[in-house]
Amino acid sequence: MLGKAVARCILSLLILSLSISVFATTTNLQGGLCQPVGKNNKTQQCVYHVKGESIANPQMTSKLYAITAMSYALCSKALCTVDRNNDKYANCSCPVYLTVKGKTNWQNASVGPKPYELAKPTLIKGRLKTVTSTFSMANLKEPNHPHQVACQFQQKMPWANCFGVKCNVTYAKAGDKTIATANCHCPIVKTKQFASMGPANKRKCYIAANQIWSAATAEQGSHNTAIIKEIYQRFYKKLVVN
Repeated sequence: MLGKAVARCILSLLILSLSISVFATTTNLQGGLCQPVGKNNKTQQCVYHVKGESIANPQMTSKLYAITAMSYALCSKALCTVDRNNDKYANCSCPVYLTVKGKTNWQNASVGPKPYELAKPTLIKGRLKTVTSTFSMANLKEPNHPHQVACQFQQKMPWANCFGVKCNVTYAKAGDKTIATANCHCPIVKTKQFASMGPANKRKCYIAANQIWSAATAEQGSHNTAIIKEIYQRFYKKLVVN
């Protein structure tokens, strides 16, 4: 009996060590414990603990959630327009990445600030009604070396913080296809620097007064990239990630 108990204990420790990863790239990011979520428990949710995620309080520890199969909005390249009725928000149009029943690939995985129960999409008559804006590399040909521009300024400049925002989905015909678009109402943040995948180069950081980039802080960008790469390596073994 004691031998079986020891064996179970060793097995549990092995499973835990496989489920938890500590990133060598930053001391502010650790975790990675995963568990099944969703109706059929086929989706995995992995929880990470981070420091530096909060803009107001960088020393606070926050949680990020990587979800392996969930429809979401990807606003990492969005050029947004300041809301005319409320200049504390921006309107951003973002592509929607859909999960297809019975099929999953690396583009279905994303990372965000909310757990699955709060981030999962809503449907009406079988169609998406809302999705949450999260981060992935699905808008790249390969999930390596994302084009991310560090925009730096002498004074605080605005950008749209769409991370974790719930967005309304609309549909439009494009030839024979029906395209889903997420319309996200994102709060505007002002900092002296931010990172975005939208600008082609640093000169493109400067745009028209009524337009702003969807972006993140350097710390947020680093956390998101490290987590999503780890998820790709863990759950999509055939995918080459470096």
